[in-house]
Amino acid sequence: MALSHFLKLNPEKQADILQAALDEFIDYGYDLASTNRIVERARIAKGTLFKYFSSKEELFVYLCDSFLDVVKTEVYREDEKAPEGLFEFLKNISMRKMALKSRYPKEFALMTQIVSHSNHPVYRNLLKDYTTQGMKIYEQIIRKVNTSNLRPGVTPEEAFRLVGWVLKGLEDYIFQQLDGKEYSEEFEKEMYDEFDRACELLKYGLYNPQPVVAL
Repeated sequence: MALSHFLKLNPEKQADILQAALDEFIDYGYDLASTNRIVERARIAKGTLFKYFSSKEELFVYLCDSFLDVVKTEVYREDEKAPEGLFEFLKNISMRKMALKSRYPKEFALMTQIVSHSNHPVYRNLLKDYTTQGMKIYEQIIRKVNTSNLRPGVTPEEAFRLVGWVLKGLEDYIFQQLDGKEYSEEFEKEMYDEFDRACELLKYGLYNPQPVVAL
């Protein structure tokens, strides 16, 4: 198998080839990306590239899978201790994503490109696979989360969906604030405060439970 040859390379050379491919796919998209330019960027012979990957698609899929492995390891942390509650769980995931984005901006840009063009056949297959994997991980973690303090009649699935929607919107807003900024402890603290405020509003609501009646 061609990929087995790639995995025998030293890590630095693997990184050089994947970085060259990443830059090419971001600059030109999948269809217009050129293996000729990739080998030029990586400073290897074209025949050498196809010793490692049988096609442009296999290279692209491997590149994306490699980054998704990082996301699963650093963001979802399947083996970590169960969080105290759903708010803490979802907030931690969002904060980890932001920290990761500051370290892997190009990889996140590629994922955005894939999601934005989900009708593309190669992208569509990837998204289907990643969605299936993500749901399995999510369901495994949900089962660990303490949901005993939910209001009677509210299911864990409903609670996760609602909180997820709100925090996803806040996450997108914070990603915009992060663009062009260096991720720092100060920025992280500000973002934690934003998440805590959003969680507080979700927990306790927007309306006064005993509205004041004007006399």
